[in-house]
Amino acid sequence: MVVAIIIPFRNRHEHLKHWLYYLHPILQRQQLDYGVYIINQDGEGVFNRAKLMNVGFVEALKEYDYDCFVFSDIDLVPMDERNRYRCFQNPRHLAVAMDKFNFQLPYGSFFGGVSSLTKSQFLKINGFPNTFWGWGANENISLSSMMQEHVGLIWKWTDTTNARQEKTQMPPNTSKSLGPCPDTPPGLKGPLNVDFNYKLTLDEMRKNISSPLKKGGRYKPLDCIARQKVAIIIAFRNRHEHLKHWLYYLHPILQRQQLDYSVYIINQDGEGVFNRAKLMNAGFVEALKEYDYDCFVFSDIDLVPMDDRNLYRCFQNPRHLAVAMDKFNFQLPYGSFFGGVSSLSKSQFLKINGFPNTFWGWGANENISLSSMMQEHVGLIWKWTDTTNARQEKTQMPPNTSKSLGPCPDTPPGLKGPLNVDFNYKLTLDEVRKNISSPLKKGGRYKPPDCIARQKVAIIIAFRNRHEHLKHWLYYLHPILQRQQLDYGVYIINQDGEGVFNRAKLMNAGFVEALKEYDYDCFVFSDIDLVPMDDRNLYRCFQNPRHLAVAMDKFNFQLPYGSFFGGVSSLSKSQFLKINGFPNTFWGWGGEDDDIYQRVIFHEMSISRPDLVTGKYKMIKHERDLHNERNPVNAGLKGPLNVDFNYKLTLDKVRKNISSPLKEGGRYKPLDCIARQKVAIIIAFRNRHEHLKHWLYYLHPILQRQQLDYGVYIINQDGEGVFNRAKLMNAGFVEALKEYDYECFVFSDIDLVPMDDRNLYRCFQNPRHLAVAMDKFNFQLPYGSFFGGVSSLTKSQFLKINGFPNTFWGWGANGNISLSSMIQEHVGLIWEWTDTTNARQEKTQMPPNTSKSLGPCPDTPPGLKGPLNVDFNYKLTLDEVRKNISSPLKEGGRYKPPDCIAQQKVAIIIAFRNRHEHLKHWLYYLHPILQRQQLDYGVYIINQDGEGVFNRAKLMNAGFVEALKEYDYDCFVFSDIDLVPMDDRNLYRCFQNPRHLAVAMDKFNFQLPYGSFFGGVSSLSKSQFLKINGFPNTFWGWGGEDDDIYQRVIFHEMSISRPDLVTGKYKMIKHERDLHNERNPVNADKLKRTKSTMNEDGINSLNYTVKEIVKDILYTWITVDIQAPLTI
Repeated sequence: MVVAIIIPFRNRHEHLKHWLYYLHPILQRQQLDYGVYIINQDGEGVFNRAKLMNVGFVEALKEYDYDCFVFSDIDLVPMDERNRYRCFQNPRHLAVAMDKFNFQLPYGSFFGGVSSLTKSQFLKINGFPNTFWGWGANENISLSSMMQEHVGLIWKWTDTTNARQEKTQMPPNTSKSLGPCPDTPPGLKGPLNVDFNYKLTLDEMRKNISSPLKKGGRYKPLDCIARQKVAIIIAFRNRHEHLKHWLYYLHPILQRQQLDYSVYIINQDGEGVFNRAKLMNAGFVEALKEYDYDCFVFSDIDLVPMDDRNLYRCFQNPRHLAVAMDKFNFQLPYGSFFGGVSSLSKSQFLKINGFPNTFWGWGANENISLSSMMQEHVGLIWKWTDTTNARQEKTQMPPNTSKSLGPCPDTPPGLKGPLNVDFNYKLTLDEVRKNISSPLKKGGRYKPPDCIARQKVAIIIAFRNRHEHLKHWLYYLHPILQRQQLDYGVYIINQDGEGVFNRAKLMNAGFVEALKEYDYDCFVFSDIDLVPMDDRNLYRCFQNPRHLAVAMDKFNFQLPYGSFFGGVSSLSKSQFLKINGFPNTFWGWGGEDDDIYQRVIFHEMSISRPDLVTGKYKMIKHERDLHNERNPVNAGLKGPLNVDFNYKLTLDKVRKNISSPLKEGGRYKPLDCIARQKVAIIIAFRNRHEHLKHWLYYLHPILQRQQLDYGVYIINQDGEGVFNRAKLMNAGFVEALKEYDYECFVFSDIDLVPMDDRNLYRCFQNPRHLAVAMDKFNFQLPYGSFFGGVSSLTKSQFLKINGFPNTFWGWGANGNISLSSMIQEHVGLIWEWTDTTNARQEKTQMPPNTSKSLGPCPDTPPGLKGPLNVDFNYKLTLDEVRKNISSPLKEGGRYKPPDCIAQQKVAIIIAFRNRHEHLKHWLYYLHPILQRQQLDYGVYIINQDGEGVFNRAKLMNAGFVEALKEYDYDCFVFSDIDLVPMDDRNLYRCFQNPRHLAVAMDKFNFQLPYGSFFGGVSSLSKSQFLKINGFPNTFWGWGGEDDDIYQRVIFHEMSISRPDLVTGKYKMIKHERDLHNERNPVNADKLKRTKSTMNEDGINSLNYTVKEIVKDILYTWITVDIQAPLTI
């Protein structure tokens, strides 16, 4: 950032000496590229501070290309150098606490003393007022009001003794991880000596400048990632001498500008009349065939820049570069001149439909035509002016007329929310056309009439013989898409003939064909039988690929499994190309969605989804289409298997045939993907060695085709006592967990081998009975509650039913009946696997709804209040808190909703020392909130023993470990004791990515203080916490640990999710900084090493001693000794 410090001045020479004495060292320690401008008012007339500021802005820009301006009074010196003299996303008021006003703001809109604005913010408000003569607050009030109106937000800098403001620590730049090239290339020379008198040969030029170039005049910077991919297009014929000079000068310039570029000489064949503009169009098309350029510079061959700070790149608006040619005495020949050299982004070029093809011969007409077209379509042309003294961008907006529409709002105003979708009504295509076609163009094309759509969306539908479905889809979707204010087209990709259907390949074809018609930037791929039940589920693209159909009626409005990506999804053009589109080889039904999901994950993107309410879909019921049967090959599975036990095997033969991919202990992981689950196969065993050989011979290949991360555990009962299958299974569960963090357990008899490998040995939302059709029972269930042979349970399901019974000695079905009954009571559902030759079905038999059989709590708790009134002025005692809120609580601050099964088991972890007043308020407000959120939760106060330096992060780690000793929590919320949410819709639960909950604290004016801020309150699932190795143990004192945690999340390729700034509001209890919790300056330096230390510093290196555990009705109090140093 380049900062100009502007000071209005007259007759304050003593003040100036002090200001200079203090500020220069401060500004240098802040590592600013800055200049100081004292704007002295001449004469004895009335002083005008604001007008002098304006003058300073103009004069500073004549000298240097400043992008930030700090306006300061001469009599104000900061008392804390962490108050940075730089610019931010919004205008910044810096002098918020002057001694003159007892270190308080004199009034809320006060903007006086010292403030900072970017160049664009300053121009947006038209600078300061010129008409405020003499002293007074009026110009500050006027300026503050103007910014509230034009910019929308003023940030205040608060005392950082108690607050951590804007830390931006980038991880170290290594050879494997290049950062982006700087916005201002560091190696530029400025004015250049250009001499065309020197004769050149192409061989000389190649020798001098070709070393870093690739064939085709291609170049990429070696030490950073270029900001843009630029194609230089030159219209050419018979100018070989000019070409030599152009190449001689331009290649070094473009390399110093750190561009990822290539040069295209578009040579007109023959002797016909020359057409520069048409050649430029041809260059645009040809360049895109080679590379995905996003910027195009169109240059005459006879023009060479005389200053390399004139960047050959693209900007927010089309750019005219050749604004000062020697031919025109270094002036523009006329105002709309656009000739010589110009740059346009790909979207800008397409928006104006490229250059005109009909301008034959030489003349300015095509430039005038182009300039006019851009004024109409794009609205702004930037000129680059002489950079000897200043680089300035003139911005002249056309008047806002009916021809100049603004962008559509981010949230379309006409949405209805939940919709009534009814497929029983019979439709004809004529009825559909009559009802919805009026705003449509041919081809199902639509643009909103009153604004410019945010995205251009192609809706792609793979189709064959679903004409009834098509009518319903068109009837419902066109009105929805129009209310969503999309610029869209609908493409029905119909598969010809009677061959096997291929949905994914049709989607690929739709992508290609749609792009032939229009420059779409977003693609929604939809099944023809799915209609959304809520129009707030936007058919647009997002930062990550989006799964839209998350809650189909077919699956009881739930995701059938976590990686499900079927039905309806959206990908941007770049996301689709990044994963190389969809697979072409998945013939028949099934598997292509899972392949797409894996493509997304393997390309280090994540899946975003709407919530289960907004993402509801209704499916048109139908039979499976002819020639679209399930294809087991799609999953690598074989389907029905030939199982023969007559063949004699030896263990050596089994090892020889199947051991090559196995690790010791019967362990296997798929080589080309990350398994969906970690599965322990548990077998109760004694004296069945022949059976074991057959089981191993058949099961290992099946489990590997199922792409499981698995281990096989043979639990052998010692001695000759009565056999106990269930107790051995329990022992297997315990022993397997000692070796690996399994999340799924398959319990199998040794004498059972599946006859179809599509019967997946994995876990599901409910316990799974796999062996539903044994030959012993004529491939039928012997009785309805039979749960014997082979079954799967997740770790939490197994613990929930307290495992298997230990008291069933000898053979018999009683153990299975007991287990089945227990699961029906505790879990509520057993899934049976049925023949998948024609359909994938999970039969779900729910037990009758009795008081003992609760259903899951709803995704959105019904009793939430929304915004809350939080008041810390009321004095509380712990007894009062206990009296008011303890009735539904169990000892240790434990709670479960009485009328449903909570979606998650949540441990609330609080790092604590000497904040007893804060604790009372936290408990008073949070327990009722957590109960309304229908959580199965416990509160853990982790109290640091002794007077040593405080370590918040290490205490959080200790809380994680201690909580898990008590209960199988799957979610952890880490909270500061002084933060209370102001809206109970901010759910204290875990999400697909780590969640930052405290996004809008009153301390920071209900804004994020900086983009990577992760402090206050956050939630991580057990697996997310373990993935980042927990929190760091080495951050003693205040500050830095949250930024370290943020970096851990990012380095492990996860993203941060957040509520909105309304739901995420928090009120902080005001307090002084604790003794022995001072800011530690060493912590900031540690952040530079997070990537190298995070795998050693965390939960795996945690050491502490529990001194005391106290169970109160409101909380579990755990005092720990963390070996804290007495001083930093």
